[in-house]
Amino acid sequence: MKLKYNFTLTGLGGEYVAVPLDGAENFHGIVKLNESGAEVFRGLSEGQDPKQVAQRLMEKYSGLDAATADKAVSVVIDQLKASGLIDE
Repeated sequence: MKLKYNFTLTGLGGEYVAVPLDGAENFHGIVKLNESGAEVFRGLSEGQDPKQVAQRLMEKYSGLDAATADKAVSVVIDQLKASGLIDE
């Protein structure tokens, strides 16, 4: 599973936007994310699988349990899939 396009991710004050850099002829827009969504996006951009991304969230947010991390990753992935931004 990976992102279809090469994005740049920029954040300010806990809000993030991902903008495609190239190859996004069929995607016109930006992806708006919160801080944890941006962390999921970064993990996917780096080629991590969903379990690795969930582990990444647990390392970043102390006290986050595996079930909650898995659910958070799943929600973001489902949203990216619905937008046509993920290749499986």
